Amino acid sequence: MADVKDKKEKQPVSSGLAVASLTVGVFGFLLAWTGVFGLPVSVIAIVFGVVALFNKQNHDLAVAGLVLGIVSLLVSFGVLVVALTSLNDTPPATAPMYNVHTYQFRNQ
Repeated sequence: MADVKDKKEKQPVSSGLAVASLTVGVFGFLLAWTGVFGLPVSVIAIVFGVVALFNKQNHDLAVAGLVLGIVSLLVSFGVLVVALTSLNDTPPATAPMYNVHTYQFRNQ
């Protein structure tokens, strides 16, 4: 009877969430360069990593997924900020314009 208890206590903990965190973290890092699409995937990777750490699953995979999720979240925010600030980069009306037909600059 004591042998059965020892075997049950020594069973390895499933590392499904840790593997999911790593997989979603890699996918989120690939999508991070698109800006918007990487944000929800990165948040999911972070959540899976934190839950896997609290459940004492595979520590290395959970930390790797958590780090990838955080990095991809930062990259997504950076890409989104650059994209949104570049929308406002229109030249002023007094800037010299290049006329393609006459190959000369002109003021407008």
